[in-house]
Amino acid sequence: MLLHLSWLTVAGSIASALAPNVVVFLAGRVASGLGAGALATVSLAAIVSVLPTGWRRAVLAGYNVMWVLASLAGPLYTAWVTSVASWRWALVLYLPLLIAGRIVAARQLKGSMQHGGDQERLTLGSAFVLAGGVALLSLVGLQALPVPASIVVGVFGAAAVVIAARRLLPKGTLSAEVGRPAALATMWPCPR
Repeated sequence: MLLHLSWLTVAGSIASALAPNVVVFLAGRVASGLGAGALATVSLAAIVSVLPTGWRRAVLAGYNVMWVLASLAGPLYTAWVTSVASWRWALVLYLPLLIAGRIVAARQLKGSMQHGGDQERLTLGSAFVLAGGVALLSLVGLQALPVPASIVVGVFGAAAVVIAARRLLPKGTLSAEVGRPAALATMWPCPR
């Protein structure tokens, strides 16, 4: 799955870089974003499933530090490549490094995500329901959407997210059962 999602990211980036118009550009960015978002989930699943218990905390902390570094280095990379070549090159220049890293990671993870002969399956339909629910929730704040429509969209979006999360997450995560489900439940965004 890691490699398939990487190819989706590559295809989206190339489509955006070669886009003759804004519609193709946006479609490419959506495909690339879907692939990258799913890759983040796969990466977290690999960390939780494969690493020894003592290492997980340190690796998750490093994972979060990398997000901060990427948010600082990303705009610098994009500005530099755009000034040297073009914005189109900024969308594709990093791809060989991405694919090389994903191939190394996939080879290291091959067969390691199975526990006791049971293989966890990704339910693609539930993943699309989850993405759709999040998309609906993002529409709630639009000023162009009337308040009654916002409420309906928000309710359907929240319901879709909960239903899909229940199918995708390990049993007991939504109720924070002791062990792995409780650890996953703590990753839910909480108001501060």
